[in-house]
Amino acid sequence: MGIAMLADPKNLAYASLRKEAQELLAGELDSRSESTVRATVADYNERAAEARRKPLSGPPVVLEDLDPDEVVRAWRARSGRAS
Repeated sequence: MGIAMLADPKNLAYASLRKEAQELLAGELDSRSESTVRATVADYNERAAEARRKPLSGPPVVLEDLDPDEVVRAWRARSGRAS
């Protein structure tokens, strides 16, 4: 992979979204409410869908939608909140 490919803004956006997905799935949110967590996941899913529609230079990157219930469970477990 060349430096030009790494510097491509589209590739950087994909990398940023992948990192965000990992953080969300790990429950790493500063949110204080479940509704905020769900809104954050909805926002991520919209941006991931938009990124999937754009062409990418280099190998394809899979950005799947996140399940809001799964992220809420992880957030609850990490933050010590009861369900």
